[in-house]
Amino acid sequence: MSGAILAVDVGGTSVKAGVFAASGERLASYRVPTPRDPQGVAVAELVVSLSQRAAAFGELAAIGLVVPGIIDLERGVVELAVNLGWRRLPLARLVRERLRAAGVGAALVFEHDIRAGALAEARAGAASGEDGTAVFIPVGTGIGAALTARRRLVELDAAVAEIGQELIPAGPLAGLRFEDVASAGAVAVRAGAADAREVAQRARSGDERARRVWAECVQTLAQVVVEAVRATGGTTVIIGGGLALAGDFLMTPLRAAVGAALPQPPTLTTASFGDSAAEIGAALLAFGAAGLDATQLTAALEAASPSPEGNLQS
Repeated sequence: MSGAILAVDVGGTSVKAGVFAASGERLASYRVPTPRDPQGVAVAELVVSLSQRAAAFGELAAIGLVVPGIIDLERGVVELAVNLGWRRLPLARLVRERLRAAGVGAALVFEHDIRAGALAEARAGAASGEDGTAVFIPVGTGIGAALTARRRLVELDAAVAEIGQELIPAGPLAGLRFEDVASAGAVAVRAGAADAREVAQRARSGDERARRVWAECVQTLAQVVVEAVRATGGTTVIIGGGLALAGDFLMTPLRAAVGAALPQPPTLTTASFGDSAAEIGAALLAFGAAGLDATQLTAALEAASPSPEGNLQS
């Protein structure tokens, strides 16, 4: 089977989508604000709109849709997605119904965004050369975790998968959730900045408030890493999401803090695909659903440069 593949990553702040050829070539990219709709209808309509755009590149063979939260994958139900206001939302069924009504017959594969990101990093990214266990921790609007072993997904206990919802156990920040302090969104809010990138820039320049917020973020994220490693035995930890774009300004103190807490610390690295890991994972899943050779995609990813993003609202 041949045709175009659509990958859609619904995040807490933005929706990232990509269109891929059967050869693995990226044909188009889009990024738009995530619609705020507790019923999920706006997201379903957005997937339809994206599928119609993707069809301009050829017959649409499959769609990979990944979303955050606590998800019952067998039923396609988002039990809870705090940052999107979703509770017991049968999103997979809703999206399939909207696609069918729009005359889109492509197969739909539904997955958790963090698991998809972990799959991308395991198959074609930072953990692709690892034979051990790798924990993927994306730090964006929220914080979560997923585990791979020998480049295959491993089921995690819900408390570990949604580790950002766990409470800080001790210290001046005790009682707050990990992601209330260490997520990219929380860092921006706590520093009074537009985004985490601005906080990092201000902290580098010596801004006292930004430096304090950044230091608390690093220490809290170190606790997240330590708890995840203790729960999974992960030998490699991959930090993804928007916060990872800070590079060494984040990773150097984070490695030091984790190393001080664990006698045998894991290898700590940043995600190869940055905040696009979940989208790449969605593409890999869609390739599988369409019966296409996913190695074509992984080979293309290794050789590709970032593509320009379109705007659905333009």
